[in-house]
Amino acid sequence: MIIGIGNDIVTIKRIENSVKKFGDKFLNKYFTNNEISYAKAKKGKNYYASIASAWAVKEATAKAMGTGISNDITLSSISLKRDLNGKPFVILKNGALNKLNLLSDGKNYRIFVSITHDAGLVSAVVIIEKE
Repeated sequence: MIIGIGNDIVTIKRIENSVKKFGDKFLNKYFTNNEISYAKAKKGKNYYASIASAWAVKEATAKAMGTGISNDITLSSISLKRDLNGKPFVILKNGALNKLNLLSDGKNYRIFVSITHDAGLVSAVVIIEKE
């Protein structure tokens, strides 16, 4: 059963401007060390596309939970990771994990993530399914 579907779109330039203006303060407030390391391994514009991808996934995940970013569901409680093949997946902690456990009635759940970027935009779609 589908718990929720969320999507988000962000301009890479908006994230690039925030990184350039606020630097590590911005990165450390909203992103995990893993997300930052993954992005830093990218070259040139791909660095900012990677950061923007993480931002869009975080927003789409919160929307799929029906709340958006609010109260205990923060950008830092949602983490984008990738498996060995590069497939994206989400790890939740704190308020986001608590909310999803409530939504899934304590049952197992799966989170599906799709990311694309083109023409200076990043789009993410997240589907949360209760098993």
